[in-house]
Amino acid sequence: MKKQSQEAIFIKFLRASYKTYYHRSKKDACFVCGSEEKLELHHNKPLVSIVQAYLKRHNIKNPTNDSKLREEILEECKEDILGEQNLITLCSVHHKNVHNIFGKKYNIKVADKVQSYLLRQKDKLKNG
Repeated sequence: MKKQSQEAIFIKFLRASYKTYYHRSKKDACFVCGSEEKLELHHNKPLVSIVQAYLKRHNIKNPTNDSKLREEILEECKEDILGEQNLITLCSVHHKNVHNIFGKKYNIKVADKVQSYLLRQKDKLKNG
């Protein structure tokens, strides 16, 4: 089994600590198809990329599961992590499609392409 880095473990704890915020942000229907079933939140800019950029800016090499650090990251990066422009509610099918096309952990530079893809899919369904 592959050993996870300290950073990967930290990001897992970070995701878990933000779940309360995520539930408040989740919409009632999929952005693409309008389905109300099996809804999931998708970060257009990946959380991993947001956190890695924060750690780099602050020269933090081995983050630990520190609640103070999690709150500092949320404070500084709140719009990127929880902003309406970045959090998109998708049904599980469309969420899987995004990651099948762009990768499970796609680069932040691809975020605009992901957004365009989702808008095109929405338009295709709307216009038949």
